[in-house]
Amino acid sequence: EGHDDKVDSDNDGVPDGCDKCTGANDAEDADADGVPDACDKCEGHDDKVDSDNDGIPDACDKCEGHDDTEDIDDDGIPDGCDKCPGFNDNIDSDLDGVPNGCDICSGNNDNLDSDGDGVPDGCDICPGGD
Repeated sequence: EGHDDKVDSDNDGVPDGCDKCTGANDAEDADADGVPDACDKCEGHDDKVDSDNDGIPDACDKCEGHDDTEDIDDDGIPDGCDKCPGFNDNIDSDLDGVPNGCDICSGNNDNLDSDGDGVPDGCDICPGGD
C-alpha cells in the first residue's frame, strides 16, 4: 500500500515496495523457508526458527539458548558460551582446551589433575599431598 507497483529495480517481478530482499530475486529460495536466498541468514535451514530470539536461526546458532550477538570480549564466542570471559577463547597455546587467558598451568594440560587438588599435574608442587 502506498507504493508504485510499476517500480521493480531488481527486476524480480516483485514491486520494490513489496520486495522481501531488495536488489535480489525474491523467487529464489532454495531452502523454501520464505526468505529469498540473497537475504537468507542460515542457508539450507528455516530462518524463522529462532528459539532464543537472538535473530540467529537455530540451525546456525553458535550458542544455543543464548544471544549470539552478545560478545563483550569480541572473540567471536558469544558470552553465553564463553569459556574465558574477557579473553580470546580462540588462543590456546598449549592446546589443552583452556584458553590462555584462563590457563592455570601454561604449557601444560590444565585438565590433568591426578590428585584432584585443583592444581594441574604440570604445575603441582606436591603431587598427591596437597
